[in-house]
Amino acid sequence: MAPPAGHSYIYPKECPLDLECYHDFYLAVEVAKKVNKPILVDFTGYGCVNCRRMEDLVWSKPGVFELIKNEYVLVSLYTDDKKPLEKSYVSTFDGREMKTVGNKWADFEAIHFNRNSQPFYVLISPDGKLLNKPVAYTPDVDEYKKFLQCGVDQFKKTN
Repeated sequence: MAPPAGHSYIYPKECPLDLECYHDFYLAVEVAKKVNKPILVDFTGYGCVNCRRMEDLVWSKPGVFELIKNEYVLVSLYTDDKKPLEKSYVSTFDGREMKTVGNKWADFEAIHFNRNSQPFYVLISPDGKLLNKPVAYTPDVDEYKKFLQCGVDQFKKTN
């Protein structure tokens, strides 16, 4: 299993690259409304090697890091999180029982974006509007930076 970027077994961190992030979509929406920023939804997994590659080789680069840190509310939703849900439920997407936090976020991704892959990045406004086309693994730093900047520009146009 690939540990999250910047992970230390001695000094564990909650978020990649010491960025401020959330692990609950609905909490991130509340924060984004308060600070008037768009949301970067990061569908990720603890065992996702390409997710760590994006964090280490793309998110850490000048321009990209600053955009994420200063212009977005980051929410990292781990689709393989094994923590049990307080109450399981049946997915409206595929009829399966959702028992873990990871199941919940994978189901959320499938229902709202018709995807079940990681990494998968979605830029939305606090009121849930897509700011541009979501992307998956994007190892080209300039391309990913343009993706983020497009989201910021679109958000500013509509606010």
